[in-house]
Amino acid sequence: MTTGAGSRTYPLAGFAAAILSQQPLPRRKLAMRSVLGAVLGGLDCAIYAIGALVFLTFGVLLIVAEPTATVLGLLSLALGIISAGLVAIRVVQVHSALQIGEAVEAEIVRSAVGLVRLTGTPWGDLINGTAVRGSYKVRGLDSVVDYYLQQRWARSLRPGMKIWVISVNGRPVLLAPNVQSDL
Repeated sequence: MTTGAGSRTYPLAGFAAAILSQQPLPRRKLAMRSVLGAVLGGLDCAIYAIGALVFLTFGVLLIVAEPTATVLGLLSLALGIISAGLVAIRVVQVHSALQIGEAVEAEIVRSAVGLVRLTGTPWGDLINGTAVRGSYKVRGLDSVVDYYLQQRWARSLRPGMKIWVISVNGRPVLLAPNVQSDL
């Protein structure tokens, strides 16, 4: 697999896997625009980015063209800024995790596809309403860690498969397929 299933169904997962296979140790070199492209290539951030453009444009048009609708225009601008902020936060979070995060190989212990939970995350592909719940174990450690992913690439995870777990300050931030595995 070059960038594999993750790059076809969820570009960020394939991008992260490719970066980690080329640069396994922290202080990886990667361009912010590459991260931006990978993040915006996913359906989740693309929707937020398009939403930001629509809300910002609509807000400006309302304020300029219809002064009596200033409150609605300001509300639209606020929603656009919030949506753009979500994209910016995700890009910075992913860039930081990939650049300085500790990447370890883990093995899937359990994986089951089910319905998305109501308290899910704003990240991932929610179109089909499914999510993957499971557990992984890092080689050399006794503990098993549970995961919850809303990305389509995760539906192909099976016990015994390998993934990358990228942690910042000991907290898992990003999971990605391991390009050396059969994923």
